Amino acid sequence: MATERTLISLALDAEDVASGLHTFRDGLPRSATRITAIIAQLFAISALLRGISDPVYPSLYRVEDDLALVLSTLRRSLDGAFDMFARSKGQPLQLAWEDLCDRLERDEGIGLLERLKWYHDFLKAQEAVLLGYRSRDLGFQRRQLVSLLEQQELLDSQAQRRAIDASASTPRPTRPRMPRTEIPISPTSPLGGWQDPFRRGSMPPPSVPDPPPPTSPTFTSSSSQTLNSSQTSYSSNTAFIPVQTTLAHWAQNVFDGQNPSHPFSLSYQPNVESICDEKHEPDALHDLVQDGFIRALELSFDHEQVWVRLYWRPADGRARILVMSKDNDGRQRHCCTLLTNLKVIRKGSSLQLCRLRREGKFRLWAQLNFVYYERMVLFYSTFVAMKRQDSRPVQHDALLDEFELEGTPERREDEIRYGGKIQDLRMIHALRLYQDRASGVVRLEASAHRGPMEHVPLWTAFVTRYEEKGDTDWAHFEGKGVVSLAALKPPPYVFLSGYEPPRGREGMYILQFTTDKDAKEFVEEWTRLCR
Repeated sequence: MATERTLISLALDAEDVASGLHTFRDGLPRSATRITAIIAQLFAISALLRGISDPVYPSLYRVEDDLALVLSTLRRSLDGAFDMFARSKGQPLQLAWEDLCDRLERDEGIGLLERLKWYHDFLKAQEAVLLGYRSRDLGFQRRQLVSLLEQQELLDSQAQRRAIDASASTPRPTRPRMPRTEIPISPTSPLGGWQDPFRRGSMPPPSVPDPPPPTSPTFTSSSSQTLNSSQTSYSSNTAFIPVQTTLAHWAQNVFDGQNPSHPFSLSYQPNVESICDEKHEPDALHDLVQDGFIRALELSFDHEQVWVRLYWRPADGRARILVMSKDNDGRQRHCCTLLTNLKVIRKGSSLQLCRLRREGKFRLWAQLNFVYYERMVLFYSTFVAMKRQDSRPVQHDALLDEFELEGTPERREDEIRYGGKIQDLRMIHALRLYQDRASGVVRLEASAHRGPMEHVPLWTAFVTRYEEKGDTDWAHFEGKGVVSLAALKPPPYVFLSGYEPPRGREGMYILQFTTDKDAKEFVEEWTRLCR
């Protein structure tokens, strides 16, 4: 069944490229006719791939070699289009489009539209073979694709050699470069039972260089809601100097701007602004730097009226939150505390960060309003993971966050469509399939099934696009408890350094359930969700 799943995966990728090209067609009127033809070819190829994968064909062994040929060169061509989409975020559409066309036509010898016609005709011929017919042109078509694939492989090889040569010719620095670090785990750390199987090896706590003393930043309106955590959100005329460090926290990979964005309805959004109901700490920024904390994440709220930063200290994994806003007189306010002091409570499209009073009740510390459901999920998951990866455990059980996005018993927000157990290596994870009531978003979430990190998000994946298409083939039971996922774009967002969700031989993400029964029930629930 591996080949059939590859066909489905490439069909989805072809559809994704076709959808992405609509932006280029609308923005490049001179190329609109050609791009429209390319979009049509991509959807036609997707239909052929799905048709060939149909179980009506008893076996694909008769066309196995030819399918391997066309799928290999098709994959490279689609990857080129995905690369163009990524480049277009930082350059004009016209330039990104011309770069792709020039590379395909000059370096590989054939344009995108022309090669898509080759793929279509060759796949049509394979379909005929499966039906008992044979095309006269099959040999010629095969030679065309072999020649194209050889050129693609040659260019890939040359690019790899250039990368190796460039690396070898780079002067060795006088001080060893600090690698992307993982949070050091002490023998008594609550992380030990969960993170150890995924660690690539232990390393001593890195030393943090002494940074220059910062001053209070000045807010600007130059950053978007999907601001990357490595970007600065402050104007260049301020005396603030960001801390330069080679250390990188896994949270910097979470808010990458690639996540889908489904808004909450206006009636669901609160009437009050995002706030931090805590006294102003004028030395908060200075103290964070002096205490060795490094910024892991920065986000804006309420049209950049409020900024939130999550900080992390490499030496012991301690995590703090800094909320920056302005009071009624326009003066800046800074509020800061440890993540372990706060509990997250969802209220509609807002997350309330609360402190625990002595009498066991919660007091609001800050409220953050979200426009998009996915952004809420990513912030919640990052916050909770960093909180529980702190070297010091949460002091009170009432401060533990356990599936808070589901809402309260009185008001359920995230509906659990499926819950079961999956495994990776020797670890058992809880898997849930959620559908949010307010936004309609469908997502997968894996968390630790037991132990000190129980209920802490390990990864989440947004799969609404496949549910909206009614794509029942997206999740497929392979046997022995394995379910393969034909595509996951964007890839799962991971909240643990060094961990990657498992993949099968052909690169597709897989869910290894503990029983066949659980695996089949997951596929059945996905099918119901799509209909």
